[in-house]
Amino acid sequence: MAIAVLVPVGAVVARRCGHAGILGALFAGSLAVELAATLHPEGALSRGSRGCVVNGDMFLAVGTWQWLLNLAMFVPVALFAGLLFRNTFLAVATPILLSAATEVAQALVGLGRACDSDDVVANSAGAVVGAVLAFGINRFRPKDDPPRSRHRAGTETQFARAVAPAAPLYGTIAGFVVLAIVWAGWIERLPYGVDGAFEADGRQRAVAERVTRSFLGADTDIRRIQYIKSANGMPPILAVSTPGKSLEIQWPSGELSQLSDNRPVTPIPAAERLPAPRIEANAIAFMREHFPWAADARRRMDASGEWGDQHIGWTSVVDGVLMPKRLDIVLDARGNVATISARNTPDPVLPPVRIRDESAARQAMQQARPDLTPQAGVLLAVEHRGRWRPAWRFPLTDATHPNPIAIGMLDAETGEVLR
Repeated sequence: MAIAVLVPVGAVVARRCGHAGILGALFAGSLAVELAATLHPEGALSRGSRGCVVNGDMFLAVGTWQWLLNLAMFVPVALFAGLLFRNTFLAVATPILLSAATEVAQALVGLGRACDSDDVVANSAGAVVGAVLAFGINRFRPKDDPPRSRHRAGTETQFARAVAPAAPLYGTIAGFVVLAIVWAGWIERLPYGVDGAFEADGRQRAVAERVTRSFLGADTDIRRIQYIKSANGMPPILAVSTPGKSLEIQWPSGELSQLSDNRPVTPIPAAERLPAPRIEANAIAFMREHFPWAADARRRMDASGEWGDQHIGWTSVVDGVLMPKRLDIVLDARGNVATISARNTPDPVLPPVRIRDESAARQAMQQARPDLTPQAGVLLAVEHRGRWRPAWRFPLTDATHPNPIAIGMLDAETGEVLR
């Protein structure tokens, strides 16, 4: 219906304004397709939610099928706008205005559709693509449209001189002003994508699949891949689920940070258990293949459980301070890797350590938290408010709980309790 109405209207208006009627029809047709696809009600009309989802990461959805379809839908709109008006600014601005107005309409009118900033980003990308194509075609087009009858040409020229040149530009600017007023006064912004779990896009899936199969084998059955972003400053990760295993992969570096075995622990017969030195050798070989950055770190090994599991860890210690770089691998009694925890963080530059004596640090912590008792502590590098600090870390207990109920951190330079 929209196409049947807008196409002939677009042709007539274009000819009245001194443009080729076919371009007006094509531009109007592309508008009709967009309006039909985005404003067609999905169910009965109702009062709109007046809410619009605003993604905190504007590039989060880039590359997904939905994003690419939204991009493709606006390429012809911008292309025909650029050919019709011969103005690159209008070729970009008009589709963006149309996209934003469509999303606002979805928020104000209950069409069964959601207003989403990701759609505007994708549509804007399509507008840029279409405008670039129009710019290239216009460079090879004649400057003037073919003349028609003198009477019609003279009428169109007089009308065009009075109205046509400024109307599209001023109309687009006025549209943005009205849209901004509506957005500020009637639309509720719903932040989204600042933190949470989302389905991975194509690039993220490719990285996650490559890393997962490099650790678990080429025939690994990958069930789900999610992109997880935290609002507390932690780096984003890709969470991968497979039968029996789960992985966390840093994004976009693609480094494995966590591998967990979700299968129930089953006893391994004593006859099938490898000696501890053999398990350690397997761990070292695995480290050199997948985590060569840990080769120079300090290595330790200890029993991990009653079934013969072994925990081999690599840590970096500089001037008596435990650095954030670490690698922990647990192997079962057969020498197979069960879990991995990795953090490849370069050794940070720290302020001088002024409290090196653990007993003095424990006494200072006791004074700061008189209701709790600090246990054996460790001196390590911690990131506090965007800066790396040397700090004593103490598990804290009380008279009724023998196990730690809190963690206390004491700055080893200033003696202040870190909160």
